[in-house]
Amino acid sequence: MSHTLLDVAGEGRNTVVAAPVLGDLLYGNDVDSWQKLAGNTTTTRNLLRQTGDGTLSAAPVWDTLQASDIASGTLAVARGGTGLASGTSGGVLGYTAAGTLASSVLLTTNALLLGGGAGATPTPMSSLGTTTTVLHGDASGAPTFSAVSLTADVSGTLPVANGGTGITALGTGVATFLATPSSANLLAAITDETGTGLNVFGTSPTFTTSIIMADAADIVVNATTGTKIGTATTQKLGFFNAAPVVQQTALTVQSTTITHTAPGTNDFAIQALTQTTPFGFVTSDEGNTVLLVIANLQTRVAEIQTKLQALGFLA
Repeated sequence: MSHTLLDVAGEGRNTVVAAPVLGDLLYGNDVDSWQKLAGNTTTTRNLLRQTGDGTLSAAPVWDTLQASDIASGTLAVARGGTGLASGTSGGVLGYTAAGTLASSVLLTTNALLLGGGAGATPTPMSSLGTTTTVLHGDASGAPTFSAVSLTADVSGTLPVANGGTGITALGTGVATFLATPSSANLLAAITDETGTGLNVFGTSPTFTTSIIMADAADIVVNATTGTKIGTATTQKLGFFNAAPVVQQTALTVQSTTITHTAPGTNDFAIQALTQTTPFGFVTSDEGNTVLLVIANLQTRVAEIQTKLQALGFLA
């Protein structure tokens, strides 16, 4: 069955063969006949697009709206646009009213933005700060950059784990000692000291008064090399409150060690010497025992001298 529209003089030039369906459109073709354009069956909203050549028209087609199709005017804010045809390069958009957008001034490179409140767009801070300043807030105005104030900006106590001391105050005299580290200031900063005077260190200290040892306290020295008391024979030492003296000279040279016959039995109960010629001991054992004691004393005195010399008490 043909579907004829406006057939002219029965020529059949205006016959649309296919049956029309919902959404179909008719347009004139280039042979003076009607042509059917099927309706848009996609879920995308399409518009008819038709582009001529300056003299003749062209067949319409379905197409989506392109940005280039809007050649004039501005899209209002209420329609999802900006309402602006231009703006400041380097600026940002801001609402100056519920339905009005405006461009801010040029935002300085790396600058922080400051809100202008209702009816105004953001503006950049006038300063970028320096490597030695931080941003300080101001409840009554714009923030500013300035150096950190250790009294106004810092609170709490920095723990040792984070490079602090973990303490909130210094002991009495400690600050004075840190500012002027003298022996007197150190003495004032500590509370369990003994004695007075200058601080003492391990290498060649000089003591100007007595060193008093507590009762039952020992002087313990190294057991490998040992420790000297005095390093020259002209240095003076004294014991038990005796006047200090230099090293004493060697003892008188010892006589030749006597020789004797050993007693048969040591007899230390010496009787009175005989008073008849020849004078002598009552028994030979008594005489030989005396000679034994004298020889023993010679030996022991020699040993004492050797030991005193080893200790440095005798030359």
